[in-house]
Amino acid sequence: MLRFVLLAVCAAQELHILSKVPETVQVHWLPGGDAKSHPSGELEPAGEEASSFIINTYAGHSFRFQAGTLSSKPVTHSGGAYDLVKLSPGAAALTAELVTADQLHSLVGEMYSHCRERDSGYIKCCHDFLNKSRGIPPFFADKYMNAFSPHRLMPRVAGRGDFKDSKSHIHNLDDDGYGGSLPPDEMVVLNNMPIPVELHWAYAADASDLASDTAVHDTTLITDVGSKSFVRITGHPGQSFLAVAQHTRQPVSKTALFRYPSELFVVMISESSSGKDAKPDVAIWDQDELKIILSEFAKKCGDRSHEEQSFMECLKQTSSFPPALTALWFQLLWTSLQHWRHCVYLPDTAPLRHITLELHDGSGRNRSVKAQVLREKPFVVGIAGFATAEECKELITSQAPGSIFAKLYTRFFQAARGASGYDLWPEGQEPVNWLHYKPGYEYRPHCDGGCGYDPVTLGARVASSLLYCNVAEQGGSTIFTKDTTKFTPAKGDFLFFAYKHDPDFMSMHAACPVLKGVKSTATQWYREGVSADYTWEHVQDLGQSHSPEL
Repeated sequence: MLRFVLLAVCAAQELHILSKVPETVQVHWLPGGDAKSHPSGELEPAGEEASSFIINTYAGHSFRFQAGTLSSKPVTHSGGAYDLVKLSPGAAALTAELVTADQLHSLVGEMYSHCRERDSGYIKCCHDFLNKSRGIPPFFADKYMNAFSPHRLMPRVAGRGDFKDSKSHIHNLDDDGYGGSLPPDEMVVLNNMPIPVELHWAYAADASDLASDTAVHDTTLITDVGSKSFVRITGHPGQSFLAVAQHTRQPVSKTALFRYPSELFVVMISESSSGKDAKPDVAIWDQDELKIILSEFAKKCGDRSHEEQSFMECLKQTSSFPPALTALWFQLLWTSLQHWRHCVYLPDTAPLRHITLELHDGSGRNRSVKAQVLREKPFVVGIAGFATAEECKELITSQAPGSIFAKLYTRFFQAARGASGYDLWPEGQEPVNWLHYKPGYEYRPHCDGGCGYDPVTLGARVASSLLYCNVAEQGGSTIFTKDTTKFTPAKGDFLFFAYKHDPDFMSMHAACPVLKGVKSTATQWYREGVSADYTWEHVQDLGQSHSPEL
């Protein structure tokens, strides 16, 4: 007879008890040690089959079992999803064998290896294995199989397509998340070979690295991938896969084993160009790498970027990916042709005029600096060489009071006041925010303040600045998305823009993807009307307080 007792509300773990004792067994909970116990239920006398009992409990809870004058030593729940206690009678005491969740997990792994080749009778094989090895009955075996079997994480096929389809819509693509602003988290395997390949799940490689020449019998077949076609696979981050030549049943190459990291991940299997005896090449790209590769293809079509249909046809023909996937991935990873064109193809904005600012030079004196006005309303100003390479290096490695950070902080506000005419001082302001961009990293279009508010309320953000201390070799420009304003920095450059009056959302901006190298920026947001007594932390988001308007 199977019985339950609840010791804690919403407890997530279970203690399973199997008794071969031919007498009634009392279950005692030991909340404060063995000296004090609470009766928690009982197991009926065992017959030909063991009696069983389930307790919902917490990690660390201890229990003792008693049948007549015989008592067991305390056992403590390990904290896994399931622990199993096996009770048997002894001459002077009850024997309580604890099988922890980790041990059950390992046992189910052995079960899977023993039974997975069965074409039929798989479940019966699993039940028999667990019963013969540890005396586990089917109703507990099913719980352990569902919790610990590799099949619970089995990757699945989400869709298919072929290289010839040039339409932007492929059957089953849009139904699984391709209508959103980002690609779905999935692995796309493209077979560019003249022969079909198989995709196997290398389940043993989830816990440890697997040799690239892994035998196929250590894997599970997921699906076949026909020549010049692709499959979309949903799986879990960290899972490993093996590409197998269908006719030889061997890995296609030394790079045939790959691990799914997360997000969109693309695997391309192609014929090698290194000679007739060379094995196929397996190339892999994560989402950021794919964004960069698509941009390289797009550059060859840049002169058509003023007309979307012509550009996309060119891009499909230029890309080494299937045409339909090329169009979808470009749209989702770059958000739009307009965004790619602004970031990559259009030139920087030429200055409209120059203004002279007096800025702290770090030694107690001011120096005159020419700043470039890139836009008048709302104001956008760029300052070349705002910080030296030495200052940037020191700024990156030291942000303590009295360091170069404090000197540059003063310079930030000098530039902000001089460029905008706003009453901006360091007291009460938000701290500097550091952002670091690796290849493929970006910051999509956004507003720093309350876009559309005119004017903003007291204490709200009215302007922003960026100091670029590392700059990308390619990409990484700052653009304003409502027009064509664009600023590609050199190391040490400074960009300031205001939005105290911005009813048309003209301050919306983006950090374009880094295409090569890295970028680091120190961002300062400026609030007018804050002080040491009334700081940015006293103001609600976007400055929506009850203070008077500026």
